[in-house]
Amino acid sequence: MRPGAGCVKGGSVAVDIAAPVGRVFNFVTDPAHFNELMPGVVFSGVDITPAGVGTTYRFATRVIGIAVRGSGEFTEFQADRHIHDETSIAMEGSFDWWFEPHGEGVRVTIAHHPGRFWNLPVVGRLIADSYLRADRKMLERLKSTLEVAAPRKRGGTS
Repeated sequence: MRPGAGCVKGGSVAVDIAAPVGRVFNFVTDPAHFNELMPGVVFSGVDITPAGVGTTYRFATRVIGIAVRGSGEFTEFQADRHIHDETSIAMEGSFDWWFEPHGEGVRVTIAHHPGRFWNLPVVGRLIADSYLRADRKMLERLKSTLEVAAPRKRGGTS
């Protein structure tokens, strides 16, 4: 078999959030918060380490009616900048979360690196596309959860 056969090319999605970088980053560093961002997936067994690296969690969901259970671990961690999240599910692969100051807020990018899916590139591509759609929805929920409302200007007296 040729190198990379069955592997699926990943992709990335991003959203701009009108909230401080630290606030958004701190929210994402607790995988228990993913329960709010990903309905249909249950995150449990969260063990947060002080340094970030080594933070672990378990997850459970159903994909086309099949129970899927796995775990994840933050294997790279740069405060207010980057988290690399490795999962135990091959088709899930890994994720890189990037946090970049953008205007008065932050741009959050999720780069998804799916693993192998039974050497079936077409099936793998369909799964990768569904993950990107889910990542986009998750970022939109993150935005609506954390976005700081713009302060209202008070009108002057007439």
